[in-house]
Amino acid sequence: MKVHLVGKNIELTDAMKDYLSCKINKKFQRLNPTAQLRVSLCVEKKRHIAHAVFKTNGVVLYADDETADLYKSVNSVLNKLAKNLLNMYPHIFKFTKMQLV
Repeated sequence: MKVHLVGKNIELTDAMKDYLSCKINKKFQRLNPTAQLRVSLCVEKKRHIAHAVFKTNGVVLYADDETADLYKSVNSVLNKLAKNLLNMYPHIFKFTKMQLV
């Protein structure tokens, strides 16, 4: 899976990149290698906003969250995306033999 991390008004440190990649690998470890995930983190005053866009097999899933803590926002957005993916699983992977365990 291709992962693209973007920071807006924030510099993504190595620790943040490692944290994100660890969380993403845990949540989405058995997905199609051609799938794409774009995670965008933004800080505005005291609001920490996380957006995630997942693209695969012509389907686009979107999740976002806004909290006072950046790590909470990241966890919440990845949980929402994983939940949406499980709900849409039969429609997304209808014509592939891959299984999500």
